[in-house]
Amino acid sequence: MKKRLLSIILTLCMVMSITPLNAFAVTEYGIWIGEEQVTSDKTWSKQGWKYDIQSKTLTLLGYNMATIGKRINGNSERPSRFGLIYVEGEQDLNIKLVGSIDLGDSPFSSQAATKYNESYSGIYAPDSNITIIGDGTFSAVTHDAAIYCSNLTIGDGTEQNATNVSCESFGACIIVKYNMIVNDYSTVWACANGPTVGMNGIYVEGSLYVNGTNTTVEGRATYRPVKGECTNYTHYRPKNLTSGGYFNNAGSTIAGIMVYGILTVDGSKVEGNVFKEIYKPQEYDSEYTSGLEAGGIVIKNNATVEGRNINPSTPGFMEYGVQVHHYAIKFLGRGRVRAGTEYVDYESVNRGFRKSGGNEITVSGRLKLYESDTCPADFKKFAQYGFGGYTEYYTENMDDIYIKDDNGRGKMSYFKDMHDYETFYLASGIDLKDIYEIDLDTNVPFDVNILSGDIKMNIDIKSGFELPKIIVYDGATLKLKTSPDKTYNFTYPIELKGGTIEFTNSAIVRGLNIVGEGKVIIDSGNYSGTLGDNVILQISGGSADFNDNGKAVDAKGNSVHKYTYVARGADGNEFIGSANTRQPPYDDFYGYNRSEIFHDGNKLHLWLKSQDSIYGVNAFKIKADGTLEDENTYFNLRYGTNILEHRIPFDPITLKYFVVKKNDVVTLKTMENEPSSLQDSDIRVEWYSVENDKRTKINAHGTSMYVGRMGNSDNGTHYQADVYYLGWDSKLNHSYTYDAYIFIDEPVFTAPDKFHLDKKA
Repeated sequence: MKKRLLSIILTLCMVMSITPLNAFAVTEYGIWIGEEQVTSDKTWSKQGWKYDIQSKTLTLLGYNMATIGKRINGNSERPSRFGLIYVEGEQDLNIKLVGSIDLGDSPFSSQAATKYNESYSGIYAPDSNITIIGDGTFSAVTHDAAIYCSNLTIGDGTEQNATNVSCESFGACIIVKYNMIVNDYSTVWACANGPTVGMNGIYVEGSLYVNGTNTTVEGRATYRPVKGECTNYTHYRPKNLTSGGYFNNAGSTIAGIMVYGILTVDGSKVEGNVFKEIYKPQEYDSEYTSGLEAGGIVIKNNATVEGRNINPSTPGFMEYGVQVHHYAIKFLGRGRVRAGTEYVDYESVNRGFRKSGGNEITVSGRLKLYESDTCPADFKKFAQYGFGGYTEYYTENMDDIYIKDDNGRGKMSYFKDMHDYETFYLASGIDLKDIYEIDLDTNVPFDVNILSGDIKMNIDIKSGFELPKIIVYDGATLKLKTSPDKTYNFTYPIELKGGTIEFTNSAIVRGLNIVGEGKVIIDSGNYSGTLGDNVILQISGGSADFNDNGKAVDAKGNSVHKYTYVARGADGNEFIGSANTRQPPYDDFYGYNRSEIFHDGNKLHLWLKSQDSIYGVNAFKIKADGTLEDENTYFNLRYGTNILEHRIPFDPITLKYFVVKKNDVVTLKTMENEPSSLQDSDIRVEWYSVENDKRTKINAHGTSMYVGRMGNSDNGTHYQADVYYLGWDSKLNHSYTYDAYIFIDEPVFTAPDKFHLDKKA
């Protein structure tokens, strides 16, 4: 039995000896925490960390490390550089914070290296993407960069995992080679204390996006001297300018926050501050210092961006609170950008705000941009005496456009409470293009509210912009000024809340939709649209293709209705002119002066007491060059129809024979389509009886005459009428004579004088 057991043991030893070593090889993940490397055999440590291979998440559990880390540079290089957390190669790593995480030591941020010539970084991952999450706090105080990576994300955007990152270093503090994102419920504070250029609190080579109303980000650069090294600040030069704490110098400026791309702040607050405890050395006097510097800034959702330059009492050269390049600032929502420089020397180009690259500050949406040079108290928190150079840009969401008469002075505002109003002269009125075409990159529809008074407004507007909705309140009258040679298209309604709207000039206006309760006044022009049931149309001129709601009146309050006329011969041509009316209150004219009168080429929509209220239309053809034909064209209204033609308004009858029976009544008509009683005044008719070529005048005057109870004695009666048409256009006047012969049809039977066989009589 003992021999068999020994044989089994020997066999197992032989098998183990021939098994390939790589079958038990350890997988390395290129991550070091302190001096411990994460491998497949080591995924946790008593020091306070663990690594999940599947999710690539390194969880730090109250982890603290001051000086032990992975060597970054060669053994012979000095100073010796270490990464307290080191990530090798291109990979994605999530770092989850549980409790308080502390890397480095408090003296590190004010020295280039330790007395042992060692220099420490916090998270050193230049080729990796780092995401820091969790509800803990991360604190790193280092010589070199506290965080150095390709892309950096802080926070997951949830309140339960609010993430706090606080860093301080002697070199540039947070360096991101590409893009950085800070999500909601995150707090980031980063400070660089180095005494030379490139010392940025936060340096992002690409873009920085800060998101959420519960997020704050501050980057600082203190520009602080090294103790014991500086005896003459004017000629100051640090000992280890290109080594030690300076290996991560980022850029050629000193800035609290430096973003080469776009800084987008969505609802958050971002601060960049420079606190200079010494003057810049002469050799760097041509370099910039900025509290915050970016290629461009985008503001959303009431975000705030601040940049401060706290400089010595004798400032250096080119010192700014905020400096932007290329894309300037774009407001996509409410927000503000505040920039201040404590001491200003304009000969040295020091000021609060600097914009280069030629682009302007723009806004989008319902925003109004303001600029202020008055520094508020809360911005002065770091400057003992405030800021000599201060600039603030901020926006407010505009409500709509509000206009009123305030004791004889016109006021206009974009806000309902009119806290920010502008004044204008009531007599000359206000131009819509001035108040509607503000500095927008889109066509934003603002409602125009007329609150009170007698307001004149020119509605000419820039091409590509839409006419807005107009609301006129009780007690207010809006007089719209138009240009006769233009066409105005309304896409939004006009709402009357007891008010009155008046079109004062001739124009072509389309798409009107007038709703609510109030009055519309038109005296000329060419219109189309709809009227609400409670809208009163007061019209004394113009062609208006509205629905007839039964409430239309003329200038004197008489009820009128819509009548549509068709002008034959007007198709394909443009005319201007006026209609000639027959009855008060229009007297002679129903005006169309200076505007095209016909709809759809040949239709005219007039509001009159009756269809026969006009003589016709006096029109001038518009030539291709915009001038008018010398000769007018007069379109008469044909009697009994809605047809307008360039001819006399009826068809004359010049000869008529009547064969009637005894006692019949005969109507003698001088024309086919006879005039109405209102049109009778156009025509003068004189009637005669004729016997043996002698005419005897008859006491009759109409275009028709009745002859009754014809007898045998009336057989062969001859009547004549002289007809004179005296129209509005004398060129169409016409006269003629009408002849009528009446014969009595009374058969007489007589006996035949011959008979024929086989034929009926």
